[in-house]
Amino acid sequence: MTGFVLTWLDWLVGVVAVVGSIFVGWSMSRRVGAGKDSAAFFLAGRNLPWWVVGLSLYATNIGAEHLVGLTGDAYKTPEGLYKYLQTISVYLVMPITPAIVFGILSKRVNMKGAVCSVGVGIVLATVFVADQLMGAEAGAECFPLLHHDLTMNYTYRGLWGTLLITATLFGVSNLTQPPRPEQVATTTVKWAEKWESFEGLRDWRLHLAVLSAVTVLCYWFLW
Repeated sequence: MTGFVLTWLDWLVGVVAVVGSIFVGWSMSRRVGAGKDSAAFFLAGRNLPWWVVGLSLYATNIGAEHLVGLTGDAYKTPEGLYKYLQTISVYLVMPITPAIVFGILSKRVNMKGAVCSVGVGIVLATVFVADQLMGAEAGAECFPLLHHDLTMNYTYRGLWGTLLITATLFGVSNLTQPPRPEQVATTTVKWAEKWESFEGLRDWRLHLAVLSAVTVLCYWFLW
């Protein structure tokens, strides 16, 4: 079999992509003043609409292994679609969702808890995907706990993984110093205040309800 060789054009495309990404990031950070503090750096001065943040989150996690490798596996193997959907779900949803959701809902969650929970989520995602891609026999030998009735299905794995990540999030947050009130004043839900009026199709609660319903229907269809 002939080996794969990178040509000068391949290297040029790679270098242009890396340099272009760095330049765009640097120019935009200067424009929005992202170097002033961590909030400006991570939240872009709170000037971005929700859909840009959501798309950037998914785009950051999607690479050639999703668009080429996993789709090829889905085409070649009988259970490839199962592996593809599981990998996409685990990589993009489970590791980061608890930190984002409870970071908005709870004033007790801090950065240390969020970092630890995401780290645990990445480890679990790696284990789940490695187990599925290595095959049933090898997976059962390496990860026997994942081959029981309540852990074989990727939905169950997502459930147990999310519970463990959430427990890590609140456990570490409660064992460390809580965030200062001014840090979470504009980033968490104010439960004591009166709810804002419904804004129609632009209301974020409608968006959340629609996305939640679509997610539940997808999981029900794939069950």
